[in-house]
Amino acid sequence: MLYKFEKLNEQLNKWNFPKDISKSKFKVIKDVEFKDAYLSGAISIEDNGIYFNYYGKKLPGYVFIKEPYISDKKYYPRFHIKKCQVIQQFISEGRFKERYVWSNSNVNDLIDMTTREIYPNMVLKLCGYCKNELLNSDLGTINTTEDFFKKTSNLKSIDIKGYAFEQEKISKTYREMKNYTCESCGISPKNKFHKRYWHLHHKNGDKTDNRLENLECLCILCHSFRDERHQENFKKKRLRSELDNFVKNYRDELLKNSNSFLNRYDNTFNNFQK
Repeated sequence: MLYKFEKLNEQLNKWNFPKDISKSKFKVIKDVEFKDAYLSGAISIEDNGIYFNYYGKKLPGYVFIKEPYISDKKYYPRFHIKKCQVIQQFISEGRFKERYVWSNSNVNDLIDMTTREIYPNMVLKLCGYCKNELLNSDLGTINTTEDFFKKTSNLKSIDIKGYAFEQEKISKTYREMKNYTCESCGISPKNKFHKRYWHLHHKNGDKTDNRLENLECLCILCHSFRDERHQENFKKKRLRSELDNFVKNYRDELLKNSNSFLNRYDNTFNNFQK
């Protein structure tokens, strides 16, 4: 069972992590012992990443074996950023004796398990299984810890999904400015409870680029068919359910406004419901 935030904060204090993230928003953290942090709930392994709960902020990072057998096997560990089969097996078997640690740095120090020699500032390569799972990810191409660091820290205001901090406020402000009217097909919500079906879209794909010219208010149907990546994302169970409910509630309005994506929706999901 995951601890409450208050207990997590107490544990972070015991681990001597300073509470200064509110000032910098991004913070380099290394060598978080995986076992204690995971069992306490400070580390969560989710479908879209591995996060460290740092005083209420979920920081994206990765895990790797801190003390590999380098001299014996000439082996440098791979790092993991997804719930790949290696991590799934590691968790299910409880192999905590292998000293996995969490980090979000571009480089890390390794310690040879046999000789105790320190290998400082090593750039690690990404696990092959994790790389395969990144094909449709917002993170894009990542091969090394340096790549990961650039993706998650080049702007000091990135949250766990790659958005700028206060993105929800930005999204709400922009959608209100557009009166929750889809800038593609022109339909609007029937009631205030349906406003969730209107999304903020970043035209160039960069979720941190909140210039007005890069933003669009789109209904969930127009958003879902914006490009191939969005189409793949909206096949996921939760988003697909939202999309189905929207089309069911707004089919007449979509037909009236000649929404160009309605036929594609029916052909793709083959679930026409009046």
